[in-house]
Amino acid sequence: MIPPFVARRVIRGRYLFYPSGNRRPSPRIRVLCAGFEECSPEYALRRVGFPYAALELIIGGTWDLSSDGGQWRLEPGMIFTYGPATRYSLIARASRGLRKYFVDFEGQDSARALRRAGLEPGFPARLSHPRWAQDLIEQLIDTARMELRSKEKLGPMLAELLIERLRTDREPGGSRLPASRMTFDRCREYLTAHYLEVNDFAQAAKMRAQKVRDFLNFCKYEVSYCRSM
Repeated sequence: MIPPFVARRVIRGRYLFYPSGNRRPSPRIRVLCAGFEECSPEYALRRVGFPYAALELIIGGTWDLSSDGGQWRLEPGMIFTYGPATRYSLIARASRGLRKYFVDFEGQDSARALRRAGLEPGFPARLSHPRWAQDLIEQLIDTARMELRSKEKLGPMLAELLIERLRTDREPGGSRLPASRMTFDRCREYLTAHYLEVNDFAQAAKMRAQKVRDFLNFCKYEVSYCRSM
């Protein structure tokens, strides 16, 4: 059953849920919920506080984030956090490709750990290597298929590793990534997910709404990766 705090206007999603009512309070950082969502252009979420320390990682499309701290346009590779004292809104500003991840944490140290990573509730930051954070969240979501004992063991370890990765990769002030790096990350993401379906770069560019030149340049600089594909 999907908890009531999970957003609507979602075209498709993959989720991990823990039954919080059966877990003892713990100072250790633990994951309550995590997920991937592809959202509709009508996506608009407004919250006045949230029960848990949480983060969202944007990997597709453009979005508007508003909080008591200001207003920002979010693009792929950007992240923001929120919690019980955060009033914010997140509104989609693209017609397609609106994709994001989220992780909700519990544990007495969760909010403090996110702050120690340099992430202030309601304020965005940019990651220098967002695909590493994306990979770790994907591993969290995959634990949904595991037995409870394995899930309970791996979940906190992955959560702590994710927060440490965010601390390492966070760029002060949410400074912008070079456009070429963002383009290469999108090419890598698409080819990794669809390599069995792609016959040539023209097809990949059409499916990914990018230029053929983007994929050619990506493979020029990532020769070993493209050969493995």
